[in-house]
Amino acid sequence: MGDTFGGGREAKAGNTDNRADWKEDKDLGTDMNGSRVHGGGAESLDSQVSMVCVNCGRSVLSVYIEYSPGNIRLSNCATCGGIVDKYVEYEIMIVIMDVILHKYEAYRHVFFNYPRLNKLNLQALVWKATLISLLLDAWRWANPGDETVKIEWDNLTRFFITAGKVVLQVGCLNCVYLLVIIATVSILSKTKYHDKSKYKDIFLAILFSSHFKFFVFAMMVWEFSFLMGLMVDLLILTSNIVALEVILNANRLQAATAVINGAIGKSLMVALLRRT
Repeated sequence: MGDTFGGGREAKAGNTDNRADWKEDKDLGTDMNGSRVHGGGAESLDSQVSMVCVNCGRSVLSVYIEYSPGNIRLSNCATCGGIVDKYVEYEIMIVIMDVILHKYEAYRHVFFNYPRLNKLNLQALVWKATLISLLLDAWRWANPGDETVKIEWDNLTRFFITAGKVVLQVGCLNCVYLLVIIATVSILSKTKYHDKSKYKDIFLAILFSSHFKFFVFAMMVWEFSFLMGLMVDLLILTSNIVALEVILNANRLQAATAVINGAIGKSLMVALLRRT
């Protein structure tokens, strides 16, 4: 997706020449028995980036070869020799479990390969995920155990005014978090991001790696506790670090620095909003 955090994605360097021939190479010809075979997967949603090997992160033209409908053979990576994307044949629940466990292979599958293989409407998905994320953050901001925010349930007008104010506040908090991360990335990489796709890469990485926010639903059932909230926040931060490592091909220290700076900036904004 984006350029390498510290100096250019290796995956791009080794496959620049091949990407121009993506459409021509998608039909791979015939196998030894004369059967017609085709490269697996749809064309990239981003014309500049093909799918990647989930093991080493190098760009590939296809993740499997399809001999006939339902008859496929997973491709091997020319760089590392491993299977390009083992998750193609896995159930979605296994993918989700590996994402929760912070496995880099699962993150590469979700960020680079899954949207292209399933031809997802990424724009619609982003809008829905953003709305859900804001609503979950708004509930935590105005949770029953927090006396600083009181929602008037008996008055419909006051309810919408207060709810709108809460959503606006959590929106500002998330914007601060994201902007600080982008600024840190720009400083550490010694480049300025003028390409909007770079901002989109970081935004998507942070948005979809904040899946631990769904644990808020458990807080709605059981009594909310500070320790539970702290655990959820820590899991979100660690997941964001892994996502930045994968999406930007950064090392862990660089990604952690960006996320921690974002968390500090967000915490300062929280303190400011609590005083107003």
